[in-house]
Amino acid sequence: MGQAKLNRDRSFPNDLVAIWEADLCHHFAVALARRTGWLLHIDFLTTKLPSDPKPAEHEIPLRVYVADAHLGIFDARGIFSYMDFMPRIMTPLAQRSCPPGYPAKGIRSQFLSEEKLAEILCPADEDRITKIDTILASKPQYLAAIPKRAEPRLPAYEAARFSLGQCRVFAQALGDLTGRTPVDLCVTRFHGWAHGMDRSADGYVHTLIVNGDGTGEDSWGRRPIEEIARSFGAAEWRFDEASHRRNLARMRANSPQLYDEAYADAKGLIHAHFLR
Repeated sequence: MGQAKLNRDRSFPNDLVAIWEADLCHHFAVALARRTGWLLHIDFLTTKLPSDPKPAEHEIPLRVYVADAHLGIFDARGIFSYMDFMPRIMTPLAQRSCPPGYPAKGIRSQFLSEEKLAEILCPADEDRITKIDTILASKPQYLAAIPKRAEPRLPAYEAARFSLGQCRVFAQALGDLTGRTPVDLCVTRFHGWAHGMDRSADGYVHTLIVNGDGTGEDSWGRRPIEEIARSFGAAEWRFDEASHRRNLARMRANSPQLYDEAYADAKGLIHAHFLR
């Protein structure tokens, strides 16, 4: 199959995309998230009035899309890396959407459940979802380019919640329930494209369980270590068990109630989806 044919198979007609973009790609993204199991995101343009001495921030919803755990973004306009999607799709969209007199302050991204998205925008129209899903089914090359989610599977929102901010709690709960040892993933060298990604002073980016077969396990399931590390921009890394124990103790001491609640949630999800 030639490249031109492959590109056509991964794209959608412009008239269809224009219809989907009229509702911020809400229905397209919901249909795609249901089919693939990946995570819904919505991006907002944050603006402010320069004349106000204490300018109030205003947020304008820009676009809904689907993303995986590895910086991949799946959109009505195609399949992108995060590094390509922002300048090619989101920055021009933000510039077009900024009202006169409200200078843009930035773009805020939020991952969320389908239910929360309905609260922000509107409940999805199931007839439209069904029609879009039929169109998706007719684009096997587009769907084939989207990576399959690893097993075991949590609901995408819960997987993201326990990967982006509460990975330490999830890893500890998984370790306690399975007898394995959580470790911190500390990056010693980042890929050049990962400039500006979140990391601690010691390079810490994530907590996970490391298996003896070259895979790691976190809320997104069991995956090759290299795949997990790359999703945090890591080219080289080390594992640190002592760092995890030290920082876990600090977390529990600083926010005991929040920790206990998150730990109980993590255990419930692990029992329901990992230990079946």
